[in-house]
Amino acid sequence: MKQDGGWWGGDIANNVGERVFSSFGDGFDEDGTSLGWIGYNATGSADSPSFEIRKPYINFLIGGGSNPFDSANATAVVLVVNGEVVRSQSGRDAEKSADDKFVMDWVTWDVSELIGQTAVIRFIDQHPDDGSDSALPYLLADQFRAADLPAVSEGEDVDAGNLDAQVAVPMNLSEGVKLDVWLDPEAGIGTLYINEFRALSFRLYDLNHRPVGIYARDVPVSVVELQRFIRH
Repeated sequence: MKQDGGWWGGDIANNVGERVFSSFGDGFDEDGTSLGWIGYNATGSADSPSFEIRKPYINFLIGGGSNPFDSANATAVVLVVNGEVVRSQSGRDAEKSADDKFVMDWVTWDVSELIGQTAVIRFIDQHPDDGSDSALPYLLADQFRAADLPAVSEGEDVDAGNLDAQVAVPMNLSEGVKLDVWLDPEAGIGTLYINEFRALSFRLYDLNHRPVGIYARDVPVSVVELQRFIRH
């Protein structure tokens, strides 16, 4: 049996694109015949295409169960080099948000010592929906990025109130500049990336200079929950 392996981004509280990887969803026979909804009871693993590690960090979003990759009910993303797991990450059992959406968090792997090696990212969900433990029986992941700076610094407590100070962003103008602006009105913050570097975060205000999001829950603001703009 094969599985769709994707989920609509609109069902994720902090999604970036239209789809995210999910270990639950619809199943299909080898001939493409739909088996319908498989759901949280689906288990298995999937590997990314192999790639060369060229930057010191890999940043990505992850959600779902907290069981580590080497446990009986594993739900994890792992980095495999030369057949061995060299980095791993699980979710934190975050329940759905107040508006019934799944939740993911940014995490960072420091892979500076692995630069030049060939790797594979493996998605693992060996947790059937059987209630055998308290961990969530699924895995969500998205936005894997090779980067020169971490999305999350070691020991950093990431939440909506943690606003970054501006940092120096090296750039080669001859190669062009990629500018990403992420707006999360529900949380009330935005983040600016320049050439994949997290340059700064900022609070959001409406046109009447009223704070948006968690800083002013009583202020009704009609905005898209998450927008992403890219300029080359």
